[in-house]
Amino acid sequence: MGAFYTLRAPAVKKSLNSNLRALGGWMCGISGAHRALHRGKVVILMYHRVLRDDDEAIPHMQPGMYVTESSFERQMGYVSANYEVISVADLILSLDKGGLDPGKRYCIVTFDDGWRDNFLHAYPVMKRRGIQATIFLTTGFIGTGKWFWHEKARYLFMHGRNDAARICRELLASGKASGDIISSVLGAIEDTEGAEGHAVTDAVVERLKAFGETSIEDSLKRIYEPLGLRAPDDRVFLNWHEVEEMSKSGISFGSHTRTHRLLTTLAPGEAREELEGSLRDLSGGKINRVPAFCYPNGNLDDGIVKMVKECGYLAAFTTSFGFEDALPEDPFRMKRIGVHNDVSSSIPLFAFHLSGLRHKLRL
Repeated sequence: MGAFYTLRAPAVKKSLNSNLRALGGWMCGISGAHRALHRGKVVILMYHRVLRDDDEAIPHMQPGMYVTESSFERQMGYVSANYEVISVADLILSLDKGGLDPGKRYCIVTFDDGWRDNFLHAYPVMKRRGIQATIFLTTGFIGTGKWFWHEKARYLFMHGRNDAARICRELLASGKASGDIISSVLGAIEDTEGAEGHAVTDAVVERLKAFGETSIEDSLKRIYEPLGLRAPDDRVFLNWHEVEEMSKSGISFGSHTRTHRLLTTLAPGEAREELEGSLRDLSGGKINRVPAFCYPNGNLDDGIVKMVKECGYLAAFTTSFGFEDALPEDPFRMKRIGVHNDVSSSIPLFAFHLSGLRHKLRL
């Protein structure tokens, strides 16, 4: 009975939450109250990846990391019809002029990291609609075959989840790898047995964030090799030519550091180089650069915020959920609304998500 409950309870809760979100979306659509909530507000959307509807990676992708191409098309149509869509540059310019018009509803579209699919799938939609989004680039990955370690983990479990558990046990028994990291990976696999494909990726990523990136990369490599898997190196990030092409149509580019390392875990000199180095990377070529920053993983403290200002940025964005006023209280801690497919695939769901009620009710 206990095992049955352990397996069933999350599924029942997920189904109930899904039904409640659907009801909330329907009520938002009927009442239109969510639009009144946003008068005098700036709704800043946070996207990561935009994938083809039939992309084989979707079942293994962290839900917070993507929307599908068709969902994105609907969402851009909705915000274009219901908000004045402005750019990050427009918002920065308004700061010295007393802010934006408090009688209007505003929306800003942002993307984190600089994924190639932003160019392939999101850019054509935004170009058709004249939406001038901002993409925060992890500049050291642009034009390379590098992958984030959490994407390497997703790729691993997509191609060898069960065998990965066996390899972890063998590595632990042999003492040939970092025990804490390998134990964390194995624990995540075992704890998510029987769950959906993306669950193991979620669990592993959350557990491994506490470790150093070099150690994580080394441990993942040790799991890959016995499985006969080659660490992926096909290009998943933008290149500079694509950045310049989008710049011609008003897409702007801000900084997301050079290597996506969490600034609060770095020595001051390393953190400063991440901030200044990414600005240098953005200064070359024909890039529509905007002096704005986005904190990797939302990690910040007072010292990091001070350093961001000292490096010459005029605004910075967090991953904290919420809206901004027509004149933001703190331009270096601006809140956003993360958009992901499982809670925003239809317009009623999207509207309910933007209302903030889903977040408050934890649905």
